Amino acid sequence: MTAEARALTRRLQAIDPWEPDPDRTRALLRDIGGAWADCSRSVHELLPVLRRFSTRQAAPGTPAPGEDGPPPGESMLAELFHAFHARLAPAGHVSLSCVTLASSPGQATPRVTRPLDDRIVPTGSGRLDELLVVGDPAEASATLRARYGPPATGTWLGLCSTPDTKTVERTRARATNVALIARALNYTGGIYTPDDVLLELLATGDADAAATLVTLCDGIADSEVLLDTVRVLIHSGGNRNEAARRLFVHRSTLEYRLLRIHELTGINPASPRGLMTLSASLAGLATGHPSAARIPPPTRGQEPADPAHHPPIVP
Repeated sequence: MTAEARALTRRLQAIDPWEPDPDRTRALLRDIGGAWADCSRSVHELLPVLRRFSTRQAAPGTPAPGEDGPPPGESMLAELFHAFHARLAPAGHVSLSCVTLASSPGQATPRVTRPLDDRIVPTGSGRLDELLVVGDPAEASATLRARYGPPATGTWLGLCSTPDTKTVERTRARATNVALIARALNYTGGIYTPDDVLLELLATGDADAAATLVTLCDGIADSEVLLDTVRVLIHSGGNRNEAARRLFVHRSTLEYRLLRIHELTGINPASPRGLMTLSASLAGLATGHPSAARIPPPTRGQEPADPAHHPPIVP
């Protein structure tokens, strides 16, 4: 280890994890993380130092680890890890993805069985149940698959990203909820993001899910024809033949509109889940979201219907 690297290690060891001014601690960690990258050292060389912070005794009168947020070593790891990769990034900016693994009952959590590269660090004690991965969800997912291959049967990974290290703990909690929801719904084992379980996250009081939901219709907000098509399909219980009849259009015209809605929103209105998602999005817009003013009122083909007596969903 070079003299500069040893000096940086000593600086890290000297940090007080219970420093009352968190901004000062974050500034020190950003400085050390960036300088460590300049030394061309692996970020994993600093993990043993950070692990010790998780068990160091707090000063009298300060919260103990786990009583007020994550252990200090974990939050410090996120700050250091982010600064390390921000220094290496061409634009000086990176996102972090929190990954949480949920296993089938009785199935042991996988352990790290090979050296991790600098894009992945475990936040647990040598296990893969909680990870920090560099990049947005698409980049982080590709990194995980390249490193470990497809997730094993009976394992669900929740993946959620953030550009701000101050929200890492909340991001990790969202990733945990995503993994637990995917397991509870018995989805195929794999990697899931909040977008995959958006409606279910609403049941957890997830404010980010609600904010995402109400923006889904932005792509069709200026099209009265497409909005009416969604509304009529909802009132028709997903029955496309019935929706075409109410709209006074040919079935092929309706299919074209549904394709355009899919292209503009990323949500497939022809699927039961997609239609439920668009229905919830329109409901959110109607309750005061800024985009609501852009949404024109219903026009034709939308006579009130009893939701309990919708026609069956048919292809």
